[in-house]
Amino acid sequence: MSNDRDIPGLDKPFSLPQGISPEPEATKAMNQMSFGLGTDCSEIAENILIATGGKGKILRVEPVEGYRLTLLEGDKLEENLFIYHEVYTDGYYIFDPRLNPYPIFLEEWETLIKFLNPQAKIT
Repeated sequence: MSNDRDIPGLDKPFSLPQGISPEPEATKAMNQMSFGLGTDCSEIAENILIATGGKGKILRVEPVEGYRLTLLEGDKLEENLFIYHEVYTDGYYIFDPRLNPYPIFLEEWETLIKFLNPQAKIT
């Protein structure tokens, strides 16, 4: 997938956390988390939310009806495989250990998701 939009995660690395610090308990939970291929994204997001004592929230991405989501996991593009995706956010950062080993800016994550899935809903 080539483009000229400078998409974080695809065309350039995600920015390192700066300015506002990521939620420390979420960062700790993400770094200590072990999960296998069978672990659902919703379980990962829920475990991080629990570790924060309920601070923050879970965002859900859903494709247009009849379609599936394309997601980036690490450096591998998984095309048209997912019926939904959930991640934990502290309001500034997204914590998705399958995508990136450290928190990434919410805006960069949204840019990536919207580029890969232009019609997807994020709630």
